Amino acid sequence: MYSWIMLRNFELWLHVI
Repeated sequence: MYSWIMLRNFELWLHVI
């Protein structure tokens, strides 16, 4: 259910790093 949220979070992290 929260799979898409994790995916979005991963993308955000990539931008942060």
